[in-house]
Amino acid sequence: MIVGFAAAILAAAVSSATLEEHVTSKCGKYGEPEFVFSVGPASVVTGDASWLITSLEAMVASGERFKPGEILLIGPVPLKVEAASNGRLRLLEPDMKAMPFNYVDSVGATLNMVRRQKDAVQSLDANASPDFAPLHLPLLVSSDALQARVILMRRDSSLQMGTNWVLMDAESKLSADELTFRPMSVYEAMLQRPEIHDFLALPDGYSVAVSGQRDFVILKGDQTATPVKGSYLFGLQATP
Repeated sequence: MIVGFAAAILAAAVSSATLEEHVTSKCGKYGEPEFVFSVGPASVVTGDASWLITSLEAMVASGERFKPGEILLIGPVPLKVEAASNGRLRLLEPDMKAMPFNYVDSVGATLNMVRRQKDAVQSLDANASPDFAPLHLPLLVSSDALQARVILMRRDSSLQMGTNWVLMDAESKLSADELTFRPMSVYEAMLQRPEIHDFLALPDGYSVAVSGQRDFVILKGDQTATPVKGSYLFGLQATP
């Protein structure tokens, strides 16, 4: 069975014939090229493409400048900027399938990821902002974490390293001090265990024990954090 994140990526990876193209319209008045990007019509929530257009135009209006070959971070995803026709700049995203990054002509998976991670954070606190963990930055992984039945995710700003996320086997009999950890990119860990995806923008102080997209327990400090009724995470747990 395909778990939620993988299924969403497959939905976003539609053929070029079904892609919808979107273009900014306000970058030119600052002497900058307009952006163009593509999404699959079934891969994003209505309004997310408009959100990206508004965000890109705001970046340019605030003085940011972009060139072909550069990387632009949208949420947790490093998008590649490429020269396009008519002097425009096209955005490409990683295919979310394998290491290293293989860029493809779409941003549907990126918008899906930003939406789901934002909704996960606001499932616990409607006023909170997501603290995205960029896919190219490291987290710490214990030697047996990615093979564990239940993964314990813990975000600890005292680490002051990469994304400050630590992954370990929730059922290990060893203490954290006895475990061996190694750095791994968020992208690689997420590809191996897609069920961690939704929780990666939770802020410092949160922990999650997760064994599937719908099977998880969230802690804030040492207290259980219960998703708000009707929220994204509440819906995941309520769906059989």
